[in-house]
Amino acid sequence: MLAFELYLKNKDFKGEYVRTPKPVKKVIMRGTRPALDKKALDQYSDTLEDYKSFQELFSMPANTAAGLGLKFRANSPNSPPPYVELYGQFLNNKSGPTISLTIGKGTASFVGELDLNTKKERIAAKNSVQLKIDKERYFVSGKNLYDEYVRSKVLTKDGKFKSVLFTSICKVFFKHVRSHWKVDEIQNKKISFSLIVLPKDVEVEYRSADEEDVGTSFIDSFGNKAKGYAKETTITAKFLSYDDPAFSINCTDGESFYRNLAIGAGSHRSVNINAADAFRISGLQWMFTDIAKPGHRFKNTKNGIYYQLWRNYKDLDKTNRLEDMSSLKILCYLTSQAKMEVMLDENLTMEDMREMFSGIEEGEIPPHALEILIEKKGNTVIWTHYLAAVRSLLAKRSVDRNYLLSRFVLQLREYLPDWLKGMAQNGESYQFFRKCDFCIKVLCKNANPNGGKGDEMNSDEQYAHSVGIIAAEYIKFKEDVKESSNSLRDILAYSRYDREKLRFVMQRIGLGLSLSKAPGEKVKRLESFISSNQPSVEISDNSAYNDYSYFFYKGYFSKGAAGKKEERA
Repeated sequence: MLAFELYLKNKDFKGEYVRTPKPVKKVIMRGTRPALDKKALDQYSDTLEDYKSFQELFSMPANTAAGLGLKFRANSPNSPPPYVELYGQFLNNKSGPTISLTIGKGTASFVGELDLNTKKERIAAKNSVQLKIDKERYFVSGKNLYDEYVRSKVLTKDGKFKSVLFTSICKVFFKHVRSHWKVDEIQNKKISFSLIVLPKDVEVEYRSADEEDVGTSFIDSFGNKAKGYAKETTITAKFLSYDDPAFSINCTDGESFYRNLAIGAGSHRSVNINAADAFRISGLQWMFTDIAKPGHRFKNTKNGIYYQLWRNYKDLDKTNRLEDMSSLKILCYLTSQAKMEVMLDENLTMEDMREMFSGIEEGEIPPHALEILIEKKGNTVIWTHYLAAVRSLLAKRSVDRNYLLSRFVLQLREYLPDWLKGMAQNGESYQFFRKCDFCIKVLCKNANPNGGKGDEMNSDEQYAHSVGIIAAEYIKFKEDVKESSNSLRDILAYSRYDREKLRFVMQRIGLGLSLSKAPGEKVKRLESFISSNQPSVEISDNSAYNDYSYFFYKGYFSKGAAGKKEERA
C-alpha cells in the first residue's frame, strides 16, 4: 500500500531522487578549458528552501532539477559516482566567510579555498588523484560518459584527474564567486554544494538494467502496462528494497523481489521519496500526502510535528471531501547509514483532524511542543515516548496524565541545577512549562481528576503551585535584604514534593520571615504577598503522598505571574 501511495505522489515528478539535495554548478569543457554553465537559475526549477539565497547569488540549481540534464541513479552509498565532482563548501564563522573546493580523499586530495573578505585564493594541488567513476551506465550523445571523459582529457585512461585541470576550474569558479559575492546576502553558516565536470553540455542518459528485459507485456500492481519487472533496488525508499535479504519478501532479491510485489520496471522509478517532500523534524524524516491530490506539496513550517499537522489541516482543500475518507497520509521514517526504518504510517480523515484540532488556535501552539518528549542521553536520542505520544494523538487516544507528568519531572530535574543558578537562556524555563502544559492539554483531554481540560490544575496541584510562587518570592526577598545563606535554597532541592514537604517549605518560609532583621516595611510587604497567594484549601488526605514537584517548580519559575498576583492584591 505504501509503495502505491509513493507512486501516486511521484508519478508526475520528472526530477532526480537524491539522498542529499544540494546546489550544483555544471563545468563544461570547451576543448581543454573549463567554463561554467551560464544558464540563469530560473531556467531550471524552484530553489531549495534552505539554500535559496546561496543559489540565487551564484546561479546554482538543485541536483534534483529535471532541466539540469544530470542523472543520479546510484542506489547505494558505495556505488561509484557517475561524474567527476568537486565538492564545495561555503563556511561563515568567526574568521569570516570562505568558499572551498576539494576532490579526492585524505592526503591524496586537491584543495582550493577563497577568502571572501580578502578575495585571496589558495590552491594546493600536485600531480593527480585517482577517481572511481561508473564506467557502464551513463552516456552522453549515445557515447559512454567515462570514455568521453578520457577523450576530452578530463580523466586519463586509468581514471586519474590532474592537478592542472583542478587549478583551472578553481580559478574560473573563484572568479565567478568574486563577481557575484555580496556581504550579508547569505544567512546560512554552512552550505555544501558541488561542481559537476562534463565533457559537453548535453543531457546525460542513464541505461538501467530494468530496460534490458523485453518480454510479453502485462499489467503490474499499479495498473501500468509493463514488459518486465524491476531489478534494481530503490534509490531513496530503502524500506522497499532488497538490500538486506532478512527483511525482504521470502528472502528474495533483484527481479524476484519485485515480481512478488508485481512492480513493473516503468512504475519502479516513482516508488521513491522526493527529498523536497521529506521534512526533517528533530532527527526524524516526515512526509505528508494529500490523498485526494497526491501532487500537492505542503510547506515545511519548521515548528515541530504538532504545528506541522495543524498547518497541513488548515491548508487542505476541503471541498468535495467525504468526512470519513482518509485525507492526509503521514509517514515518519528514520534513516541510519544505508538503512531506513518506517516508524509511523497513518492516515487521517477530515473528521479526525477537525476533532484533533478543535479549539486550538495558531498563537497558542508552542514551537516544537511535542518534541519536549524526545529523550537525549549523551549522543543517543530516544524517540520512544515522543512517537508513542504522536501515535496516541493521531489515534485520538488519551495519554495517562501521571505518566506525562513523571516524564516532565525527570527532564525538569536535569535542567534544575542550571536554572537555579540563573543560567537559563531566553526564557528557557517559561518555554519548558509552556510546552509541557500544551502536551498535557492535547494529549490528556478529559484527564483531569476534577473534570475540565487536562492542563487545568486541580485544588491539590494549585496548592503546590502556590507554594512554589511563595518560595520564589521568599528567596528573592532574602537575597535582596542580604540574608541569604548556604541553606536558603534547600527548600528547592527535595527529591519529591508531597503534602508533608510542601508544608515543611511553608514552615521554613514562616520561620525565616520571623527571624528576619529586614526593615519592617519589606517584611510586611512579603507577609501581604504570602497572605494573598496562600491557598485556602490544603491537599486532601487521599492525595497526601502524591508527588507535586512539577506544579511546585512551575509556580517557582512563574515569577511574572506571581508579581501580577501581588499587584492585584
